[in-house]
Amino acid sequence: MTKLHTERGTQRISTGDDIAPVLALFQSDRSHFYGGPLDAPAAGRCFAAYAGDWPLRSYGMYTLIHRHTSATIGMAA
Repeated sequence: MTKLHTERGTQRISTGDDIAPVLALFQSDRSHFYGGPLDAPAAGRCFAAYAGDWPLRSYGMYTLIHRHTSATIGMAA
């Protein structure tokens, strides 16, 4: 599964377009579910590890996109 659409949003495999918003999320106070807040280098490593799981293991974290605003709102397994 690469995408799941619901009435509230979309869950999909991360793309290059997700780098900036996910790094901002990992550096914010909202990131305590991901082990944060993280500094910029740690946030980049975290995102790369999550995104790298897909080609290496065929599973991993999905990026969550808000349906009405198209904002990146988090990540989930």
